[in-house]
Amino acid sequence: MDDLRFSAALALPRIQSVTFDELASTGRLSLIEDVKLRDGLSNYYVGYQHMSIILFDPIGEYQKILYEALPGELIYGWQFSNEINDLDDLKAGLEILNKDPRLGPAANVAINYATSLIFSLRDFRERSQQLLAQIETKISIPKVSGSVAD
Repeated sequence: MDDLRFSAALALPRIQSVTFDELASTGRLSLIEDVKLRDGLSNYYVGYQHMSIILFDPIGEYQKILYEALPGELIYGWQFSNEINDLDDLKAGLEILNKDPRLGPAANVAINYATSLIFSLRDFRERSQQLLAQIETKISIPKVSGSVAD
């Protein structure tokens, strides 16, 4: 059931890029002197925006078919509180969903799309981790004498 619940909603976590956006919009990205770091940050934000667009507008009709079959109140409660208040509504909706001849092809499209998306997200995560490692090497926090070690 969790797979069905999560298949109805895809999204990346929201990020704040106010400082980076300000640097870019004012032409002051050069304040980040390390070219590799500056390029890495630019690529990160461009990649994030690209992935957000892809996730916002998935291909195929799977979600539409799912939303047509299951009552909106049921989906809302299921996604946000992980509760199903009316099992009869769920059963009736799943029966409608199973009888829909569009379900199989739409599910196949969604599965193939998700497979490509997983590859892209893993690549984005790897590039993000490389960027974090690069930032960590640039930032050095001086040790304060007499401080207690963590």
